[in-house]
Amino acid sequence: MKNSSFLQASIAITIFSGSVFAQQKPNIVFLLSDDLVNLAVGCYGNNQVKTPNMDKLASEGVQFMNHYNTTSICMASRATLLTGMYEYKTGCNFMHGPLHPLKFQQSYPVILRLQESLAWQ
Repeated sequence: MKNSSFLQASIAITIFSGSVFAQQKPNIVFLLSDDLVNLAVGCYGNNQVKTPNMDKLASEGVQFMNHYNTTSICMASRATLLTGMYEYKTGCNFMHGPLHPLKFQQSYPVILRLQESLAWQ
């Protein structure tokens, strides 16, 4: 819960500070892939693979250099990203089934859509 609150506050501050300085919608591209290692694209140091569009996005935007994955199960990883909760909190995995609707209502896409007062919405 502490991590979830911290992440929600961080997102809110980021969005608010961006809306104060820029009166237009932010241009956010979030790429999520399954089983992609960092050396599979050029911007992370592979000179054998040609990924000019991803390389350009990385050079003009934010490129993450560290990552920690809480679980290797793709469905559970996506639920973790959406909610900020660990797998055992979401109950979402191959043994227990999909993300419960109540947990989805607490996810970042839903929370951000409810923030109608933000300038970019």
